[in-house]
Amino acid sequence: MNQFIKTAKKAVLEAGKILRAGFLKRQVLHYKVHPYRAMVTDTDFASEAKIRSIIRDAHPTHVMLGEETGLTNRSDSPYLWIIDPIDGTTNYVHGIPFFNVTVALQKNGRTILGIVYQPVTQEFFFAVRGRGAWLNNDRAHVSPESNTKKAYGFIEWTPEEPEINKRGLAIFTRIRNRYIRIRNIGCRALVFSYVGVGRTEYAISVDSKLWDVAAASLLIREAGGRVTDFKGRDPEQVWRRDPLAKCPLLATNGKMHNKLLSLVRT
Repeated sequence: MNQFIKTAKKAVLEAGKILRAGFLKRQVLHYKVHPYRAMVTDTDFASEAKIRSIIRDAHPTHVMLGEETGLTNRSDSPYLWIIDPIDGTTNYVHGIPFFNVTVALQKNGRTILGIVYQPVTQEFFFAVRGRGAWLNNDRAHVSPESNTKKAYGFIEWTPEEPEINKRGLAIFTRIRNRYIRIRNIGCRALVFSYVGVGRTEYAISVDSKLWDVAAASLLIREAGGRVTDFKGRDPEQVWRRDPLAKCPLLATNGKMHNKLLSLVRT
């Protein structure tokens, strides 16, 4: 495990240098058309290429799944590295400092290591299955709050997809109408990480992809919280069947999970 940790830390720190170098500078934009025009930059590609190179050099037989280049290096290895080179690309392009780079490692479909790195604040959200969670050098724990009226959290969804947008707006309204504080910043891994370190009590992602949330979900669980799909099931079951699937997720400190679960079900 220590070698895996060393690889993951090196990967996110080197990618973070690339992100910092390009931040607040004019970006070359490209658009992915499946099923909507998602923004991607040359910095996304450079970041993912750096991460893949570091992983490939250290663990040449391992499989990799990245947001920009998909599933590569297919083999019989039980290890799968999951990469999001910039989570929050739209924020990054517009000079808004809510973005991160995230790397996770799965063994036989279970996440065993996860890192979310915020290169502007240089915050390092880190978890190892069975060992715990950390923010930089300090142990991380979820918030002890149990009263939803005092809770603070985030919801993320893809507004460009009509059905997802409809569902996201409905959940946002339902929660807000219960006088539960809720916001949206366009950066799934970061808002999930905030739950894991006790800054917020919950985070909702209406249409998660594995690379968005694998690392931060492990962080939350290791910090004492809970992560499920909208039916209360373990989302890793979904991604073991199909690592490219979308899955709606609710992450909480555990103390208000069931109450919030009743609000996100549609």
